[in-house]
Amino acid sequence: MCIAVGGYFVYGDTVGEAIIPSLQVQWIQQTVNLMIAVHVITTIVIVMSPPIQQVEQILKVPHRFGLKRFLVRSLLFWFVIFIALSIPHFGPFLDLIGASTMVLMTLVLPPIFYLSIRTQELKWAKESEKPDTADVTQERASLKEVLHLTPKPILILNAAILIFGIIGGTLSTITSIVRLADSELAPPCYYQYFTKGLPFHGDNSGSVSCCGVYRNLTVSGQDPLGYCAHPDF
Repeated sequence: MCIAVGGYFVYGDTVGEAIIPSLQVQWIQQTVNLMIAVHVITTIVIVMSPPIQQVEQILKVPHRFGLKRFLVRSLLFWFVIFIALSIPHFGPFLDLIGASTMVLMTLVLPPIFYLSIRTQELKWAKESEKPDTADVTQERASLKEVLHLTPKPILILNAAILIFGIIGGTLSTITSIVRLADSELAPPCYYQYFTKGLPFHGDNSGSVSCCGVYRNLTVSGQDPLGYCAHPDF
């Protein structure tokens, strides 16, 4: 939130999908890009580990270093690289992922899991205290039991979070889908290679989100044509 509010306070509505293109001092921009690259390189191993292990389990690959494990992990990483190259402008897709899956993971599912697990623990504890109950069934808690066994303050707080997540996630997902449908997706670099050959170039609209009402103000007074992204003269 600090980064979002600070970036908007400094650059205003000239900030696009990312704040990095708004940094017109080249060495600062490249330093930020390098730091993000290091972050992605180190964290992708952690992020990719669960799905890779699931695939290895399905393919019955031994959980030790070997040729099969090397091939499976290499192919999966190349598949991720292919997806990244196929979607050069990832902003609309990130909005859709953040509006759907991230909202589910952070606002919708946690209250549901918490209330269910809390009620199940209380239910199982009461069943185990009863006489002549050698075997506890440990059935999942129903919605009626959740409403009955959860204190009202805890229930109201989690319900508020759940309702906020459902409404906000639904609206943001619809907005992201509309934006994705209206956006112009750039062709992948390998598609340009097969259609235009080498060398191929992108559009000459610039890559820096310049400041000002017309988005044509540069720090060094450089000509905005070919430098500023989408100047409005």
